[in-house]
Amino acid sequence: MIVEARYISSGGMEPTLKINDRIVVDKVSYLFQTPKRRDIILFKPTQALKQGGFENAFVKRIIGIPGDVVEIKQNVVWLNNQPLQEPYTMSGTTESPSPETCRSNYVTMDVESRPIDPPIPIYLSQPQTIPPDHYLVLGDHRANSLDSRCWGLVKRSEIIGQATKRFFPFNRIGRLDKK
Repeated sequence: MIVEARYISSGGMEPTLKINDRIVVDKVSYLFQTPKRRDIILFKPTQALKQGGFENAFVKRIIGIPGDVVEIKQNVVWLNNQPLQEPYTMSGTTESPSPETCRSNYVTMDVESRPIDPPIPIYLSQPQTIPPDHYLVLGDHRANSLDSRCWGLVKRSEIIGQATKRFFPFNRIGRLDKK
């Protein structure tokens, strides 16, 4: 199958993709080209997600590609030492996801066993260099997205394809722009 239709069941990609949207996923183009920053992708659950009991594919936006240095500081994604402009996000900022969203993947104590309030995600609290064949993905609704901040990177081999178009609801039919 060269394309696949998918149903959006959560709000982690709002406002770009809303609950109940239907999208088309191109499963062929990544056979001939590499995924790019800002592509919206469908991917199989990572090993960490499988350990958390997740079985269904996820839809998120690529933020970091191999070789990038990424960090979140002061509620802004920094990419290669520059603040990333992200007009597609819900709030315009990148807050830490809630403990309920990330489950237990939070640092709650510092190295001297003092409580950290609020707890911080394990991933991206310090600059991270994206290794070869890996991608950092985030949802557009940062406060409500189970994404790389909670469980790390997506391997190239876990990517199913690129979300390219919305075909439902009819009043929002069209290409999914990268902005």
